[in-house]
Amino acid sequence: MIEGTEKRRLLLQGTLILSLAALFTKILSAVYRIPFQNIVGDIGFYIYQQVYPFYGVAISLATYGFPIIISKLYAEKLSLGEKQKADRMLLPIFIGIFLLCLFFFLCINFFSSAIVTTMGDVSLKPMVTMVSFSFLLVPFISVLRGYFQGKGIMVPTAASQVGEQFIRVTLILITAIFFVNAGESLYRVGQGAIFSSVIGSFFTIIILTCFFISHNKDKLGSFFYSKVRESLPIIKTVIIQGLAICISSLTLVLFQMSDAFQILSILTKMGMPLEEAQQIKGVYDRGQPLLQLGLVLATSLSLSVVPLIASMKQKGQDITSYIILSIRISISVGAAATVGLLLIMNEVNTMLFQNADGSQVLRILVIAILLASISITISSILQGFGHIYFPAVVVLISVIVKVILNQVFIRQWGVTGAAVATVVALIFILLILLWKLYKNIPVRLLQRQFLRILFVSLCAMSFVVIVVQFIGSFLAGYFIKYRIYATLLSLVASLLGGAVFFITMLRGGIFTKEELGVLPLGEKLHYFLKNKRGEKMKSITIVGLGAGDINQLPLGVYRMLKGNRPIYLRTKEHPVVSELEQEGVTFSSFDYIYEQQDQFEDVYRAIVEELCKVAEEKDIIYAVPGHPMVAEKTVQLLIEQKEIKGYDIRLEGGQSFLDALFQSVLVDPIEGFQLLDGIDLSKEDVHPTQHIIIGQVYDQMIASHVKLELMEIFPDTYDVFIVTNAGLPNEVVKKVPLYELDHDFEVSNLTSLYVPPVKDETILYKQFSYLRQVIATLRGPNGCPWDKNQTHESLKKYLIEEAYELLEAIDEQDDDHIVEELGDVLLQVMLHAQIGEDEGYFTIDDVIESLTTKMIHRHPHVFGDVVVEDANDVVLNWQAIKEKEKGRESASVFSDIPKGLPALLYAEKIQKAAKRKGFDWQEIEPVIEKVKEELNEWLDEIKLNPTSQRVQSEFGDLLFSMVNIARFLNISSEEVLIQTSQKFKRRFGYVEEKVQESGKDFSQFTLEELDQFWIEAKEKGL
Repeated sequence: MIEGTEKRRLLLQGTLILSLAALFTKILSAVYRIPFQNIVGDIGFYIYQQVYPFYGVAISLATYGFPIIISKLYAEKLSLGEKQKADRMLLPIFIGIFLLCLFFFLCINFFSSAIVTTMGDVSLKPMVTMVSFSFLLVPFISVLRGYFQGKGIMVPTAASQVGEQFIRVTLILITAIFFVNAGESLYRVGQGAIFSSVIGSFFTIIILTCFFISHNKDKLGSFFYSKVRESLPIIKTVIIQGLAICISSLTLVLFQMSDAFQILSILTKMGMPLEEAQQIKGVYDRGQPLLQLGLVLATSLSLSVVPLIASMKQKGQDITSYIILSIRISISVGAAATVGLLLIMNEVNTMLFQNADGSQVLRILVIAILLASISITISSILQGFGHIYFPAVVVLISVIVKVILNQVFIRQWGVTGAAVATVVALIFILLILLWKLYKNIPVRLLQRQFLRILFVSLCAMSFVVIVVQFIGSFLAGYFIKYRIYATLLSLVASLLGGAVFFITMLRGGIFTKEELGVLPLGEKLHYFLKNKRGEKMKSITIVGLGAGDINQLPLGVYRMLKGNRPIYLRTKEHPVVSELEQEGVTFSSFDYIYEQQDQFEDVYRAIVEELCKVAEEKDIIYAVPGHPMVAEKTVQLLIEQKEIKGYDIRLEGGQSFLDALFQSVLVDPIEGFQLLDGIDLSKEDVHPTQHIIIGQVYDQMIASHVKLELMEIFPDTYDVFIVTNAGLPNEVVKKVPLYELDHDFEVSNLTSLYVPPVKDETILYKQFSYLRQVIATLRGPNGCPWDKNQTHESLKKYLIEEAYELLEAIDEQDDDHIVEELGDVLLQVMLHAQIGEDEGYFTIDDVIESLTTKMIHRHPHVFGDVVVEDANDVVLNWQAIKEKEKGRESASVFSDIPKGLPALLYAEKIQKAAKRKGFDWQEIEPVIEKVKEELNEWLDEIKLNPTSQRVQSEFGDLLFSMVNIARFLNISSEEVLIQTSQKFKRRFGYVEEKVQESGKDFSQFTLEELDQFWIEAKEKGL
């Protein structure tokens, strides 16, 4: 336990380090462009930004794409105890990625002239050629990062990211200053920047290699022994999924690449001078660091919730509220950043880039912050659901949309058109991703209350920013340089406006204490929550309307319903409702939701969503039939929301329908009863020896489902009771045979089903619990003398006999015989378990628990997140887990093979065990040659001395080699020999019949005559 806790602590620590490193590198990657632009100007910035998207793709592959998939596969192998197999898959993966990246490298090099010609600036060719080398470094970085992350060691990856970015940025700025001061051309400066980027990646490899060598000083050779052909499925998985993840994270980089190919080219073709077009494109590229900084701010908070969503989904917990939380955060922060920049764009542009050129275009472009932050958050959620490829496909389609729109809009509006095309393409992505998310989580993601508070907060922030700008306008003349004034105003407006926005959002009550708790430093924001200062929390009072009319309604509930609080009903279909309406009580009903949804689960969630939305504004009463805590799914969902939303949930009683129903069918519940939900009824839930009450039988479809499940246990003619309007004057109790349960009768929301306990014990013969009683009785004081005398040892021979009889039934393909023989095998299991229980050592429950635990643990590809390619992988995983469970990693590979197995099966087990350690031929040809060799050696020994011990030994070798060739062909030697023996038995039986029909004795027939009978049997298919 201590070791596991320490591992978790180290993993969390490493993950935090990696997250901080990623945040640092993202910020640095955005910020360095500002001084770089200040050094080289807009044209120099244009030159660098034209080629940067290629580098952005390479760095994304080496950071997000391949390492994530490699680490996942590596960690899965380690979890199965397959350290050697995990290490050996790295080289084939490296080769696969290298071949792909070599293809990218060659394409960019070979088509570099065509690329720069399409861009409209042939002077970029040296930079394009140079950036292609970054792809050759991707395999080294990807595999090393994936290796360390798969082991849970995050420091090397974090150090490499920080080191790479620091070295790259430092060299870019130093070379830019040097070349500009030396009077070099701006293209030369651009080449220096790209070269610095490649050098940064090279230093990453050095950093990772040093870590790798320090962790594997004595076992470097183990990584170079591998079989590439066998690893092709893994290579395919890494490349396809790695590219998908990479593409999903590259939306803006791919848009930037389309702009690099189109803007300058279209502008110059329209007659604009090259230098002017370069200047305009450089101004347009100022938007990239603004977008990057805004996205880092927005997504760093929203994406911090995504790992929690994935973890909760894996555990089967409700994740809807956290999905809504992450999207709310991305919208809130993205909207604040977007609106803020729209208001102070002139000042920010001047502060960062020395003048306000292109501010109008940048205002359009920064709208992408809001759209992209939401899209990135949803993409990450969908990938957590296992939809790895869908976001990537959407991004690729959106790039096509962007390219088409660029062609139209740039010709119409210049670079403003490119900005509009980016925004439209992002809207396209967002709409598709929202649709896909809704297909997975069919709930309303945004509530009116949230949108209202968001609007108020944005207005408050805008008011503060405008006031700061108004006051600042009177002070502008006191500054020598306008840039200093713009810097101070931008900082003051950002800080004050941002503070007002977030305080207003928090005070608006749309984030709860629990929700803030999952965010980084979220606990520090609790002070601003609305409830912190004692305001009364909105409450939902849940009351039960009882099972009958208004006379059965508790006085306290009646008075509450007659009060002045708004009342919401799950359904109006209840006798109390009409009587209260006659007394002037008004309600809002959710009956309309039943018409809108196809599944009851969706109905209940939609009702709860509406209740929560209303409860954010006022105290309400929610009235349900019967008692709130009996068969009310919506109440259970509301209680879950209590912990998440912070609502004050209060429960008030009401008579349960159970009280009236027990009276209707004259049952005392002390005898034992079950209350089951007809919607989710399963035969495994039913205990036929108890009184069974099945509620929620709303319609004939549910009645049919209930009937079919019950008919798996009870006879078709078993009497059941349909109880409608229990406790009311018009109560109806109708007895029907089970098979008529869904026939012509009226079913309503006040209908329940009562199933009496079984009296005829023959009905219980299908029940495992009854079988257990029978076996216990057989070995009990008044049981069978033979059964009572049995021991584990005495039953051994019967288990073997029954197993072989089962095999014979299977070979005969006789289902009835198989059922009988399976029962005989089960009898042996039950007897052994009963002996264990009688002696006080174990019970059948222990046997079942052990088996269930084993099945779940040894099938991580079914009950966990391990990926397998085929059945062979399943077998290997099974054996690895088995060895790890038994703590026998260093024991003999043969230690688990039972010595009492039949000889042929024993030989096959030994050969399979040796194969797991790599001691086996890879092709069948050497196996065939081995059989020939053993046959010849046996024949040689027979010629020398037929009675020698060597003849027996060589015959054993021959049999062993025959078993081996059968194993290669997936033939069970044991089974085929039994089948052949049975075939011989059938044919010889025919020979016996022919001899008997002739009236002669066997001795009176020659071998040739007997062989003729044999041929006849063969021709008859015996």
